[in-house]
Amino acid sequence: MEPTIQSPLTPLPALQVWWQRLPRWVLAGLAGLTPALVAMLLITTQLHASLFDFVPNGWNDQIFYWHQIGTFKDVGFNGGYYSHQEQVPALSFFHFHAAGPAFPLLYGLPAKLTGWGPYTGILFNMVILAVGIWIFTVVAQLDRLQIMLLGLTVAILRVVQIYLPSIMQESAHHALGLLLAAAFYRLLTRERQPPAFVLGLFIGLLLIGLFRFSWLVLLLPFFLLAPKRLTLWRVLAAGIAFGILTVAVLLLFQQMTPPGNNSILTRVRTVSTDPVTGLQSLLTLALDNISNSFVTLKDGRRLDAMAWNGLQFIGVAAVALVGCLLRRPDVSRAGRYEMPFHLYNLLAIFGLALVFYLPSGYVRLLTPHLLLTLALLIAFRRYFLVGVFIATTLLMTGPFLREYQEELDVNFHVNQAEWEPERIAIAQYVVYQPDAPTPWCNTVLLPLNWVDYRATLIPSGIGFTFLPVMEFKQPPQSAYLWLPDTDYQRVKDRLHVEVLFTTSIGTMYRNLDSPCPLVSQ
Repeated sequence: MEPTIQSPLTPLPALQVWWQRLPRWVLAGLAGLTPALVAMLLITTQLHASLFDFVPNGWNDQIFYWHQIGTFKDVGFNGGYYSHQEQVPALSFFHFHAAGPAFPLLYGLPAKLTGWGPYTGILFNMVILAVGIWIFTVVAQLDRLQIMLLGLTVAILRVVQIYLPSIMQESAHHALGLLLAAAFYRLLTRERQPPAFVLGLFIGLLLIGLFRFSWLVLLLPFFLLAPKRLTLWRVLAAGIAFGILTVAVLLLFQQMTPPGNNSILTRVRTVSTDPVTGLQSLLTLALDNISNSFVTLKDGRRLDAMAWNGLQFIGVAAVALVGCLLRRPDVSRAGRYEMPFHLYNLLAIFGLALVFYLPSGYVRLLTPHLLLTLALLIAFRRYFLVGVFIATTLLMTGPFLREYQEELDVNFHVNQAEWEPERIAIAQYVVYQPDAPTPWCNTVLLPLNWVDYRATLIPSGIGFTFLPVMEFKQPPQSAYLWLPDTDYQRVKDRLHVEVLFTTSIGTMYRNLDSPCPLVSQ
């Protein structure tokens, strides 16, 4: 019989029979489904739509992700290029955009079995997040109260609900945060680790570092927690290994992705080539992030939901710092290392996000690490802190709902019938060539502001790249150019093209400077 938890959150006596009899695996399943159920409720009540109305339309990154997954599902690595200004990776085998190949592979592989439609990725998001919650409940052996707290905490997080009904990477990273929480729970609670577990976690951290290299900050605590006891030499060796491996993964990632459109790699490159200018730009970015994120000048001075999440993040880090300074003597492994781990996990990513990430967007980079810490706090029964976090999150429900509508409405109210003539015309003239002499034969060049629903009309297998028309310094390499008439008029003297078809929004041209045969149906 499972012991009753003595805490302020213990259920009322009238509910204890239900509480104790419901199997934990059922509760774990419900906890895993809770974020998805909340997402469906928000779509219905706030967007007045259904999941099946979704088509990717807002956020350029989302359009790239959705289209790349469809291409990998249909033709694997043999699709056209996805890039900025027609730049390609040094490792030309990879044709993917600045975020690399990990996400298209992660969702593209199961899509080979399930198919890939406009909203398929949202279903994948829901499943992968539920799996992350379930695995953590099993590894950490959560009791009923902890399981319910975990499901509620994940479900009400702003960034979780903003990105769950989308084709962004974030839900996958939220699930990774929970999986890593399970791994670090073992490191924090067991003196000895099986070599297979240590090796698997080490390889896993390197691989997810290629998915999003901010995860590499966890290599350092991994090196420190994997051994049974620490010595000064082990600490020094951990620091050196951490530095070498981080640089190696960054360099490999840089070779796998096209240059010019990854803000973090660009800033790292600037610092390495011109340290003074680079450091000045990082300081400016950090100040902009602080100013733009914590005070929003909109309807007067008000704190928005994103800024509130940032303050919550800092608050949890502050509690971890106090826990480090005032902790009671505890000889257990978790007693020695839990709060220092939280402090490092939160402050390391917070500092890096402030100086390297895009202004006003770094909170989404913090959330997976926050989820990792919150899951561990629940596992170690830090109920008061978790309760305060839940309460302060619910206090910002109003600002969150306004932001939710502003961000997501564009994806759920697209008149697809309006664009059907363009889809038919593109499918007739822009045809995937499996034996093309170069991936440029399967690539369309279009304006950046057309990387929205219009880009989804391009068939899978055909990549797309964007380039400001006034930056044509040489003939473009893409086999197809899809341009509005105003842009074409500005650069027509520098192009050698023929018209394939004209639509209500612009004209598709065949680039005669491209070494590709004309294919049509």
